[in-house]
Amino acid sequence: MQSVNAILKSGMPRFIHIMSVVAVEDAILHVNSHVKVPHSLYTCALDRGLDERFYIIPGLGDAGDLSFGEKR
Repeated sequence: MQSVNAILKSGMPRFIHIMSVVAVEDAILHVNSHVKVPHSLYTCALDRGLDERFYIIPGLGDAGDLSFGEKR
């Protein structure tokens, strides 16, 4: 949402294309209900959901972070 909000600060585009490598259904519903500009949303993978810490299940979202060591 932050990237969409940054785009909207510069004006009102006619259409926005939103792309994500991994998404969950809750996030897609959130984007679709909050982006008031015509848009399309593309994703490569749809994961099951989020855990209590809002991490994507089964955990692919951590792959980039864990490449730099364990979380603290």
